[in-house]
Amino acid sequence: PEKAGISSEQVLKFVQSLENRNLSTHNVILARGEDVFFEHYWPPFDKSFGHRMYSVSKSMVALALGLLLGEGRLRLTDHIVDFFPEALPAAPDPRLLRMTIEGMLRMTTCYRRTTYREGVDRDWAATFFRGDCTHEPGTLFHYDTSCTQVLGALCQRVSGQGLLELLEERIFHPIGATDPKRWLTDPSGVPQGGTGLIMSLRDLGKTAQLVMDGGRGLLPESFLRSATAKQVDTTVQGNPEERFGYGWQYWRTRRGWAMYGMGGQLAVACPAEGLLLCTIADTRLDPYGVQRIYDAFFEEIVAA
Repeated sequence: PEKAGISSEQVLKFVQSLENRNLSTHNVILARGEDVFFEHYWPPFDKSFGHRMYSVSKSMVALALGLLLGEGRLRLTDHIVDFFPEALPAAPDPRLLRMTIEGMLRMTTCYRRTTYREGVDRDWAATFFRGDCTHEPGTLFHYDTSCTQVLGALCQRVSGQGLLELLEERIFHPIGATDPKRWLTDPSGVPQGGTGLIMSLRDLGKTAQLVMDGGRGLLPESFLRSATAKQVDTTVQGNPEERFGYGWQYWRTRRGWAMYGMGGQLAVACPAEGLLLCTIADTRLDPYGVQRIYDAFFEEIVAA
């Protein structure tokens, strides 16, 4: 830790802070630049264990979309309905027709909630085009996992590759993130873009570091800058850390940005300090569990 400018005592305080908050933490990585200065896996987990990332999957879908936007195969101003004509009802709501890819990225859709129902709907992406619109797109932030489901399906249609295949070929393998991965699918066989990626913590860390580094030529730096910047206001969110704004499938925090998955799947980046925290946890029984992880990191590591 001293090499990274953090004392061993501060790292110990951080770990004790997690324990004192009664958090069910499985794995933790702390890094500064390329230097991983703390890495721990509580049994029975190990370095290569594949965890379900939940909504961290959304940030990975954004990276796949960034590849296609960078190549000019998509534009932010494209209307999403143009890529799924077979899913449209006979008389689609005009508000749905105005929904753009950029609006999907920043979750300012024309819906107040996710449109698909697990255990009921077969084709989750198709439900997005047959929901009941509640407001004009581009005006309000509502956390909507169905829009990421559609974006993942869009990446497959435009690239001609599976979503995971595209990411492994263009991003994961080039950076050495080669632990086994899977992507859970909906009943129709389309990857669960908003929740379904299974990967190891250390591969999450390598990917988050790539984003912090501006893409290293693998991804457009301008896209990553916009994706991790504040694109929409989120001050009505419940947890304090979720009130700093939302980018393009990335959350803003008090000191940077985060990939954030339910229960404590996290990659928390502080670009100014070059610090990165990655965790796997299960805090779902505590509505403020993820916030407690944020607080421990900012109070014990970033403040040092």
